[in-house]
Amino acid sequence: MKTSISLVSESVFVPLTHEECLLTTGGSWVLLPHFIAIGAIAGAALAIFELGKATGDFIYQVTH
Repeated sequence: MKTSISLVSESVFVPLTHEECLLTTGGSWVLLPHFIAIGAIAGAALAIFELGKATGDFIYQVTH
């Protein structure tokens, strides 16, 4: 378990755990790039699906 030192007053230091450090600094942004990557992949998959659907509809209209 990692600890860091936080200044409580001018002469008192309190060791904080890693979780407490995350709480005082606003949390962890480590997962944000993963969510962005998953969103980009999902968007690309949806675009490919829609392009294939439009192409299939175009081929159907041309041949019938």
